[in-house]
Amino acid sequence: MNDPAVGRELHPFSITSAPGDPTLRLAVKAVGDYTTALPGVEAGAWVRVEGPYGGFWHAGNRWRRQVWIAGGIGITPFLSMARSLEGGDARINLYYCGVNAEALVFLDELNALAARHPNLRVIPNPDDEKGLLSAAEVRRVSGDLSGAHVFICGPPAMITALTGELTALGVPRDRLHYEEFRLGGR
Repeated sequence: MNDPAVGRELHPFSITSAPGDPTLRLAVKAVGDYTTALPGVEAGAWVRVEGPYGGFWHAGNRWRRQVWIAGGIGITPFLSMARSLEGGDARINLYYCGVNAEALVFLDELNALAARHPNLRVIPNPDDEKGLLSAAEVRRVSGDLSGAHVFICGPPAMITALTGELTALGVPRDRLHYEEFRLGGR
C-alpha cells in the first residue's frame, strides 16, 4: 500500500479470475473518487488483498441444468465461473442484464467463452431494449425451470423480484442461489 491512489481504506471488489488462475483479475465499477483514481496506480505498487468472502459458486457439473442471471456488476462471479468451465455436460443459460447494451462490458469475452463451451448460452438483456428481465421470460427462453438450479447476482431489488417470481413458477427455494454485495460481516 505504498501508492497514494491505493490508500488504506477497505474497498470490496469482485474477483473474476478462475480458480487456479495465476493472475488475479478484479472488476471495479467506477462509482466515486477512489475507484476513478485506481487507473493511476503505478505498476509494481504494493496492495493488500483479502478474500474472497462470498460462497457463490455453480458447483461445476454437479447440477446439469443451470440458469445464471446477472444484473450489472453482478456479472463478475459468473465471469469467474465461465472462465472455469471445463468440459462436462452441464447446460447453462446466462442472462446478462444491464441498463443498455454499452453496460454489458464483458459481453464479448462471454460470447467467446460460449463459443468454446457449447453448453454455455449467453443471453444479453439490455433493459432499454427488452425491459427488466422477468422469470416468465427466463422460462420462455430456457424452458421448464423446475429441474434447474438458478443463480442470481445483481441489485437487491432484482434478486428479490426474481426469487419471488421464480418461486411462484415452481422453482424450489433450495434451487435458488444468490449473492448479495455487502461490505462487513455476514
